[in-house]
Amino acid sequence: MKTPKLNILFFLLFAFSCKQNSDDKQDHQINMNGKGIAKNEFDYNCSQILISLYDNTIPEEETSLNYVPFSTQMIYQAKGKKMIDEFKQLTRDARRTGYHCCPDHNYTIAFYNGTRHFQNYYVDTTGSKSMVAIFEASYQFSYIIDKIKWRNFLTTLDKISFNEYFITDIKTAREVYSYTVHNDLPVINSNRTSKEWMMFDGDFKVKVAVVGEKLDEAKIYTNIKKAYPNDSFKIETISQSNECGSNDGHDCYGEAVLRIFCNKDFYDKFKIYQPKSFYDEAIPEFYVVGTRRELDKIDKLAEKEE
Repeated sequence: MKTPKLNILFFLLFAFSCKQNSDDKQDHQINMNGKGIAKNEFDYNCSQILISLYDNTIPEEETSLNYVPFSTQMIYQAKGKKMIDEFKQLTRDARRTGYHCCPDHNYTIAFYNGTRHFQNYYVDTTGSKSMVAIFEASYQFSYIIDKIKWRNFLTTLDKISFNEYFITDIKTAREVYSYTVHNDLPVINSNRTSKEWMMFDGDFKVKVAVVGEKLDEAKIYTNIKKAYPNDSFKIETISQSNECGSNDGHDCYGEAVLRIFCNKDFYDKFKIYQPKSFYDEAIPEFYVVGTRRELDKIDKLAEKEE
Protein backbone atom coordinates (compact mmCIF):
# COMPACT_ATOMS: atom_id res chain seq x y z
CA MET A 1 0.00 0.00 0.00
CA LYS A 2 1.15 3.54 -0.63
CA THR A 3 1.47 6.23 2.02
CA PRO A 4 1.44 10.02 1.44
CA LYS A 5 4.37 11.65 -0.31
CA LEU A 6 6.95 13.22 1.97
CA ASN A 7 10.25 15.09 1.92
CA ILE A 8 13.56 13.21 1.41
CA LEU A 9 17.28 14.10 1.03
CA PHE A 10 20.54 12.17 1.44
CA PHE A 11 23.66 13.30 3.24
CA LEU A 12 26.62 14.06 1.11
CA LEU A 13 29.88 12.20 1.68
CA PHE A 14 33.42 12.31 0.45
CA ALA A 15 34.16 12.08 -3.33
CA PHE A 16 32.81 13.95 -6.27
CA SER A 17 32.58 11.27 -8.94
CA CYS A 18 30.29 8.29 -8.52
CA LYS A 19 33.37 6.15 -8.38
CA GLN A 20 36.03 8.81 -8.22
CA ASN A 21 39.47 7.83 -9.42
CA SER A 22 41.78 10.78 -8.91
CA ASP A 23 45.03 11.81 -7.28
CA ASP A 24 44.36 14.75 -4.98
CA LYS A 25 46.72 17.60 -5.71
CA GLN A 26 47.53 20.48 -3.40
CA ASP A 27 44.46 22.63 -2.64
CA HIS A 28 44.56 26.43 -2.39
CA GLN A 29 42.15 27.93 0.11
CA ILE A 30 40.13 30.73 -1.48
CA ASN A 31 36.75 32.37 -1.05
CA MET A 32 33.99 32.07 -3.64
CA ASN A 33 35.49 34.89 -5.72
CA GLY A 34 39.14 33.82 -5.35
CA LYS A 35 41.46 32.68 -8.13
CA GLY A 36 43.74 30.01 -6.65
CA ILE A 37 42.81 26.54 -7.89
CA ALA A 38 44.02 22.97 -8.20
CA LYS A 39 42.66 21.32 -11.34
CA ASN A 40 41.72 17.65 -11.10
CA GLU A 41 40.39 15.20 -13.65
CA PHE A 42 37.73 12.74 -12.53
CA ASP A 43 36.57 9.43 -13.89
CA TYR A 44 32.79 9.31 -13.47
CA ASN A 45 31.22 5.89 -13.42
CA CYS A 46 27.59 6.41 -12.42
CA SER A 47 24.29 5.80 -14.13
CA GLN A 48 22.52 8.86 -12.77
CA ILE A 49 22.67 11.91 -10.52
CA LEU A 50 19.73 13.37 -8.58
CA ILE A 51 19.69 17.06 -7.65
CA SER A 52 17.07 18.36 -5.24
CA LEU A 53 16.36 21.36 -3.07
CA TYR A 54 17.60 21.00 0.49
CA ASP A 55 14.70 21.41 2.90
CA ASN A 56 15.68 23.66 5.82
CA THR A 57 12.11 24.09 7.06
CA ILE A 58 10.47 22.35 9.99
CA PRO A 59 8.46 19.42 8.56
CA GLU A 60 4.68 19.85 8.70
CA GLU A 61 4.33 16.16 9.54
CA GLU A 62 6.46 14.30 12.06
CA THR A 63 6.83 11.38 9.64
CA SER A 64 8.78 13.64 7.31
CA LEU A 65 11.73 13.17 9.66
CA ASN A 66 11.95 9.56 8.52
CA TYR A 67 13.82 10.69 5.39
CA VAL A 68 15.84 13.67 6.58
CA PRO A 69 17.78 15.22 4.94
CA PHE A 70 16.46 14.18 1.49
CA SER A 71 13.89 16.54 -0.01
CA THR A 72 11.38 15.67 -2.70
CA GLN A 73 11.06 19.28 -3.80
CA MET A 74 12.11 19.85 -7.42
CA ILE A 75 13.97 16.63 -8.13
CA TYR A 76 16.23 16.96 -11.17
CA GLN A 77 17.72 13.90 -12.87
CA ALA A 78 20.93 13.65 -14.89
CA LYS A 79 20.81 10.21 -16.49
CA GLY A 80 22.80 8.68 -19.31
CA LYS A 81 26.24 9.38 -20.73
CA LYS A 82 25.40 12.73 -22.32
CA MET A 83 24.05 14.30 -19.12
CA ILE A 84 26.77 12.79 -16.95
CA ASP A 85 29.38 14.21 -19.34
CA GLU A 86 27.75 17.64 -19.08
CA PHE A 87 28.03 17.51 -15.31
CA LYS A 88 31.62 16.32 -15.60
CA GLN A 89 32.44 19.30 -17.81
CA LEU A 90 30.75 21.67 -15.36
CA THR A 91 33.05 20.51 -12.55
CA ARG A 92 36.11 20.32 -14.81
CA ASP A 93 35.69 24.02 -15.59
CA ALA A 94 35.21 24.91 -11.92
CA ARG A 95 37.71 26.39 -9.49
CA ARG A 96 38.55 24.06 -6.61
CA THR A 97 39.09 25.64 -3.19
CA GLY A 98 40.56 24.42 0.06
CA TYR A 99 38.63 24.41 3.33
CA HIS A 100 35.27 26.11 2.86
CA CYS A 101 33.69 26.98 6.20
CA CYS A 102 30.03 27.34 6.99
CA PRO A 103 28.33 27.47 3.57
CA ASP A 104 24.56 27.46 3.14
CA HIS A 105 22.77 24.25 2.15
CA ASN A 106 20.46 24.97 -0.78
CA TYR A 107 20.68 21.84 -2.95
CA THR A 108 21.90 18.30 -2.63
CA ILE A 109 23.55 16.24 -5.37
CA ALA A 110 23.11 12.49 -4.92
CA PHE A 111 25.18 10.03 -6.98
CA TYR A 112 23.89 6.58 -7.91
CA ASN A 113 25.37 3.38 -9.28
CA GLY A 114 22.38 1.54 -10.65
CA THR A 115 19.58 2.00 -8.11
CA ARG A 116 21.80 2.39 -5.06
CA HIS A 117 22.86 5.75 -3.66
CA PHE A 118 26.44 5.89 -2.48
CA GLN A 119 27.52 9.51 -2.01
CA ASN A 120 26.31 13.12 -2.06
CA TYR A 121 27.39 16.76 -2.11
CA TYR A 122 25.76 19.98 -0.92
CA VAL A 123 25.35 23.15 -3.00
CA ASP A 124 25.48 26.74 -1.73
CA THR A 125 23.72 29.12 -4.12
CA THR A 126 23.26 32.08 -1.73
CA GLY A 127 26.79 32.76 -0.46
CA SER A 128 27.70 34.81 -3.54
CA LYS A 129 25.74 36.86 -6.07
CA SER A 130 27.61 35.43 -9.04
CA MET A 131 28.95 32.02 -7.97
CA VAL A 132 27.75 28.75 -6.43
CA ALA A 133 29.82 26.39 -4.29
CA ILE A 134 29.50 22.61 -4.52
CA PHE A 135 31.10 21.18 -1.39
CA GLU A 136 31.69 17.89 0.39
CA ALA A 137 30.20 17.17 3.80
CA SER A 138 33.15 18.11 6.02
CA TYR A 139 33.83 21.31 4.04
CA GLN A 140 37.40 20.26 3.20
CA PHE A 141 37.11 21.48 -0.38
CA SER A 142 34.59 23.02 -2.74
CA TYR A 143 34.03 23.60 -6.45
CA ILE A 144 33.21 27.19 -7.38
CA ILE A 145 31.00 27.51 -10.46
CA ASP A 146 29.50 30.48 -12.26
CA LYS A 147 25.86 30.83 -11.14
CA ILE A 148 24.59 31.27 -14.72
CA LYS A 149 26.31 28.03 -15.78
CA TRP A 150 24.74 26.24 -12.81
CA ARG A 151 21.26 27.49 -13.67
CA ASN A 152 21.70 26.64 -17.34
CA PHE A 153 22.79 23.13 -16.40
CA LEU A 154 19.64 22.62 -14.29
CA THR A 155 17.44 23.66 -17.22
CA THR A 156 18.87 20.79 -19.31
CA LEU A 157 17.81 18.16 -16.77
CA ASP A 158 14.55 16.24 -16.52
CA LYS A 159 12.25 16.89 -13.55
CA ILE A 160 11.01 13.63 -12.05
CA SER A 161 8.60 12.52 -9.33
CA PHE A 162 8.43 10.04 -6.44
CA ASN A 163 6.17 7.70 -4.49
CA GLU A 164 6.50 6.52 -0.90
CA TYR A 165 5.73 2.90 0.01
CA PHE A 166 5.12 1.21 3.35
CA ILE A 167 4.73 -2.50 2.62
CA THR A 168 4.33 -4.96 5.47
CA ASP A 169 4.65 -8.01 3.23
CA ILE A 170 8.38 -8.28 2.59
CA LYS A 171 7.88 -10.60 -0.40
CA THR A 172 5.81 -7.94 -2.16
CA ALA A 173 8.35 -5.27 -1.22
CA ARG A 174 11.12 -7.32 -2.78
CA GLU A 175 9.12 -7.71 -5.99
CA VAL A 176 8.90 -3.92 -6.11
CA TYR A 177 12.63 -3.64 -5.43
CA SER A 178 13.40 -6.17 -8.18
CA TYR A 179 11.42 -4.00 -10.60
CA THR A 180 13.35 -0.87 -9.59
CA VAL A 181 16.67 -2.65 -10.15
CA HIS A 182 15.60 -3.88 -13.57
CA ASN A 183 14.48 -0.38 -14.56
CA ASP A 184 17.34 1.56 -12.90
CA LEU A 185 15.05 3.50 -10.52
CA PRO A 186 16.60 4.92 -7.31
CA VAL A 187 15.30 3.58 -3.99
CA ILE A 188 15.61 5.81 -0.91
CA ASN A 189 15.13 4.03 2.41
CA SER A 190 13.52 5.45 5.52
CA ASN A 191 15.86 6.30 8.37
CA ARG A 192 13.74 4.40 10.89
CA THR A 193 13.66 0.96 9.24
CA SER A 194 16.20 -1.67 8.24
CA LYS A 195 17.91 -0.28 5.14
CA GLU A 196 18.84 -3.80 4.00
CA TRP A 197 15.28 -5.16 3.80
CA MET A 198 15.83 -6.10 0.17
CA MET A 199 18.57 -8.55 1.25
CA PHE A 200 17.82 -9.51 4.88
CA ASP A 201 14.70 -10.11 6.98
CA GLY A 202 15.82 -7.88 9.85
CA ASP A 203 18.69 -6.72 12.05
CA PHE A 204 19.94 -6.61 15.62
CA LYS A 205 22.49 -4.66 17.65
CA VAL A 206 25.40 -5.95 19.69
CA LYS A 207 27.75 -4.10 22.05
CA VAL A 208 31.43 -5.09 22.17
CA ALA A 209 33.64 -3.74 24.97
CA VAL A 210 37.29 -4.31 25.94
CA VAL A 211 39.17 -3.30 29.11
CA GLY A 212 42.92 -2.80 29.33
CA GLU A 213 43.51 -2.38 25.60
CA LYS A 214 42.41 -0.34 22.64
CA LEU A 215 39.41 -1.69 20.79
CA ASP A 216 40.25 -2.83 17.26
CA GLU A 217 37.11 -2.46 15.14
CA ALA A 218 38.60 -4.36 12.18
CA LYS A 219 39.45 -7.28 14.47
CA ILE A 220 35.82 -7.50 15.63
CA TYR A 221 34.62 -7.74 12.04
CA THR A 222 37.23 -10.41 11.31
CA ASN A 223 36.28 -12.44 14.38
CA ILE A 224 32.60 -12.50 13.42
CA LYS A 225 33.35 -13.52 9.85
CA LYS A 226 35.70 -16.28 11.04
CA ALA A 227 33.08 -17.59 13.45
CA TYR A 228 30.37 -17.71 10.75
CA PRO A 229 32.22 -18.19 7.44
CA ASN A 230 29.30 -19.77 5.58
CA ASP A 231 26.55 -17.38 6.66
CA SER A 232 25.19 -14.34 4.87
CA PHE A 233 25.05 -11.10 6.88
CA LYS A 234 26.20 -7.48 6.80
CA ILE A 235 27.81 -5.50 9.63
CA GLU A 236 27.88 -1.75 10.18
CA THR A 237 29.29 0.27 13.08
CA ILE A 238 26.82 2.57 14.84
CA SER A 239 29.30 3.99 17.35
CA GLN A 240 32.88 3.34 18.46
CA SER A 241 35.10 4.89 21.14
CA ASN A 242 38.39 4.39 22.98
CA GLU A 243 39.22 6.11 26.28
CA CYS A 244 42.83 5.85 27.46
CA GLY A 245 44.76 7.50 30.27
CA SER A 246 48.21 6.81 28.86
CA ASN A 247 49.94 6.16 25.56
CA ASP A 248 50.72 2.48 26.15
CA GLY A 249 47.04 1.54 25.97
CA HIS A 250 47.08 -0.73 29.02
CA ASP A 251 44.46 1.35 30.84
CA CYS A 252 42.09 1.80 27.90
CA TYR A 253 38.38 1.11 27.76
CA GLY A 254 36.97 0.58 24.28
CA GLU A 255 33.40 0.13 23.16
CA ALA A 256 31.65 -0.41 19.83
CA VAL A 257 27.99 -0.82 18.97
CA LEU A 258 27.34 -2.81 15.81
CA ARG A 259 24.22 -3.38 13.73
CA ILE A 260 24.10 -6.72 11.96
CA PHE A 261 21.68 -7.25 9.08
CA CYS A 262 20.75 -10.90 8.73
CA ASN A 263 17.97 -13.50 8.67
CA LYS A 264 16.44 -14.92 11.84
CA ASP A 265 18.39 -18.20 11.77
CA PHE A 266 21.68 -16.29 11.97
CA TYR A 267 20.41 -14.20 14.88
CA ASP A 268 19.37 -17.32 16.79
CA LYS A 269 22.84 -18.86 16.60
CA PHE A 270 24.90 -15.68 17.06
CA LYS A 271 26.92 -16.23 20.26
CA ILE A 272 30.34 -14.70 19.66
CA TYR A 273 29.56 -11.35 21.33
CA GLN A 274 26.97 -10.55 24.01
CA PRO A 275 24.71 -8.90 24.91
CA LYS A 276 22.65 -8.61 21.78
CA SER A 277 19.37 -6.79 21.27
CA PHE A 278 16.08 -8.26 20.17
CA TYR A 279 15.73 -9.14 16.50
CA ASP A 280 14.04 -6.27 14.66
CA GLU A 281 12.10 -7.63 11.71
CA ALA A 282 12.32 -5.55 8.55
CA ILE A 283 9.26 -3.55 7.47
CA PRO A 284 10.13 -1.85 4.17
CA GLU A 285 9.45 1.88 4.11
CA PHE A 286 10.99 3.65 1.14
CA TYR A 287 10.72 6.09 -1.74
CA VAL A 288 11.06 5.24 -5.41
CA VAL A 289 12.12 8.13 -7.65
CA GLY A 290 11.18 8.15 -11.33
CA THR A 291 8.71 9.38 -13.95
CA ARG A 292 5.02 9.25 -13.15
CA ARG A 293 4.55 6.55 -15.80
CA GLU A 294 7.20 4.37 -14.13
CA LEU A 295 5.74 4.93 -10.68
CA ASP A 296 2.23 3.99 -11.83
CA LYS A 297 3.58 0.59 -12.87
CA ILE A 298 5.17 0.11 -9.46
CA ASP A 299 1.86 1.02 -7.79
CA LYS A 300 0.27 -2.01 -9.40
CA LEU A 301 2.92 -4.27 -7.89
CA ALA A 302 2.61 -2.68 -4.45
CA GLU A 303 -1.18 -3.00 -4.45
CA LYS A 304 -0.86 -6.79 -4.52
CA GLU A 305 -0.46 -6.60 -0.71
CA GLU A 306 -4.02 -5.31 -0.33
